[in-house]
Amino acid sequence: MSYLELSGVRQTYGAHRAVDDIDLSIERSELVAILGPSGSGKTTLLRIIGGFVRPTAGTVVLDGVDITHRPPQRRRMGMVFQAYALFPNLSAADNVAFGLRVARRPRAEIAARVRELLEMVDLGEKGDRYPHQLSGGEQQRVALARALAPSPQVLLLDEPLSALDARIRLFLRQEIRRIQRQLGITTVYVTHDQEEALALADRVVVMNRGQVEQIGTPADIYGHPSTAFVAAFVGAMNRLQATVQDPSRGLLTIDGQTLETGHLPPGIAAGASVQVLLRPERITAASDGGANHLTGTVDEVGFLGATVRVRLRLKEQACSMDVVYDPERELPRPGDRLQVFVPPSALQTLHDEEAAAAAAAPLLG
Repeated sequence: MSYLELSGVRQTYGAHRAVDDIDLSIERSELVAILGPSGSGKTTLLRIIGGFVRPTAGTVVLDGVDITHRPPQRRRMGMVFQAYALFPNLSAADNVAFGLRVARRPRAEIAARVRELLEMVDLGEKGDRYPHQLSGGEQQRVALARALAPSPQVLLLDEPLSALDARIRLFLRQEIRRIQRQLGITTVYVTHDQEEALALADRVVVMNRGQVEQIGTPADIYGHPSTAFVAAFVGAMNRLQATVQDPSRGLLTIDGQTLETGHLPPGIAAGASVQVLLRPERITAASDGGANHLTGTVDEVGFLGATVRVRLRLKEQACSMDVVYDPERELPRPGDRLQVFVPPSALQTLHDEEAAAAAAAPLLG
């Protein structure tokens, strides 16, 4: 049995199923990110694990012990909230010490633990400061230290970085991962930020409408999505309408141009209409006129820092291509005619009903 085991967990509010029969196994010392759009059930699932919500059905087992009906204070879990939830009238050190004092730990033990954790989160010299004297990032580190103070079995984080600016988010993301590995603590991290989930997690759980769409490593989730929703939700994606030309050879027509795909849905017939998902980084500029090329007119060029996104108008449709920025290389300009190469393996085709499922996720095309 895994260290943390959820079996058949369901949470209903009237006729609405916020969490719908979830099975999830988490290993000791693993960091699992729960990723999904707003309303997908990810925070509800986290609160069920933490004991803040009692599930309508199912069980939560930690280290072989059924804790489904235990209150939060008896679960040995640390929780870090999105809004920090620090006590404004207590210093950083006293905030970290609060749970230990409630548990009536010896003073010397509390003092040593507080020093250790403040040093761990790089706030060793700011223990006497109050929350209003700390930046948002520093407050979040105090919240993290406070959650870790009682040596919990599981650390729960509910969108802990969403209120911070991009630079601080990146720094704290790295710090959370460093501390999690240093302590070897089992961690469940809820986020709607796919970059955060892919960068932090050992495994990612993608949720949609209360259900699990896919569980896998970040590489599996990004490179081998198992459902249309995951393919569309995780990472930037083009969506193009295509017609099947020859199913036996995997040939498609997109705006009058023929492409070969490495995989077509089973039972697809010539003339069928399908949607094609294509990641912008899989498209590359080409000029040899060979197979699997698309030709169009550059519509727009957007500078994204390390990459440049080039939007290519085919005929009725458009697709975007990501190019690594090189200051010594001339970029395409709006109005240029451009030919690009698309690897057959980069094209994922969807039946109409699959395409409808993917439509809820943000796409590029």
